[in-house]
Amino acid sequence: MRVLLCGESRAAHSLHIMGVDSFSTSTWVEGAGHLRAALAGADIAVGYRPGHLVPGQFPATAGELAGAA
Repeated sequence: MRVLLCGESRAAHSLHIMGVDSFSTSTWVEGAGHLRAALAGADIAVGYRPGHLVPGQFPATAGELAGAA
């Protein structure tokens, strides 16, 4: 079996305020790691596209989708 997992990623930006001081932090988060590992452990081929790549890289045909995982 082959699976193409799309999304499960985001850029996170936080604003921290402590009294009159403030600072911001940014990070990239991918939340698909556990699912990808579980599928791979079950001998399931997993293709992955982070959310920001899906619009430009999602397979356009059934044939492309079949080869994407």
